[in-house]
Amino acid sequence: AIIILPNNDAGFSKIIRELKNSKIKFVESLTINEYINLMKRSTGLIGNSSSGIHETNTFDIPTINIGTRQNGRLRAGNVIDVDHNVNQIKDALHKVFNDSEFRASLKSLKNPYGDGSAAKKIVDVLSNIEIDQKLIQKEICYDL
Repeated sequence: AIIILPNNDAGFSKIIRELKNSKIKFVESLTINEYINLMKRSTGLIGNSSSGIHETNTFDIPTINIGTRQNGRLRAGNVIDVDHNVNQIKDALHKVFNDSEFRASLKSLKNPYGDGSAAKKIVDVLSNIEIDQKLIQKEICYDL
C-alpha cells in the first residue's frame, strides 16, 4: 500500500500530523510518470481523490470512494461509494478482492471521460477550420 499525502482540503494538516506521528509509510507526492506507472500496477485506490473518479477507470482498477467530497462528479461503474463507515469500507474491500464478477466487469466499462482520442478529434476540427478575418474579427452581438 502506498499512501500519498492529501491536498490542502479542510482537515489536511491533522491527517498529515497523524501520519507523521505514526509508523505508516507515506509519500508527499508523485511525479505524473510515477503516478501513471503506479496506477498501471495497482489493485485499486481507496480515498476521496478525484483521481479515483477520473483516472482509475482508464486502468480498469476499482476505487473505493470514501465520503461526499466527490459528489456530483461523473463516474464509471468501477467506483464504489461508501460513507465514513468501517463496515461499509470492509464490505467494499471484500467486493474488490473477492467478487470475481465485479473484477471481470471492470474490463468492459465505458469510460465516461472519453476514449483517449480527444487530441486527434481536436486536431481534425482545427485542421478543417478556415482561419480568416471572419473567424478572428470580434463582433459585438448585444443591444444596448
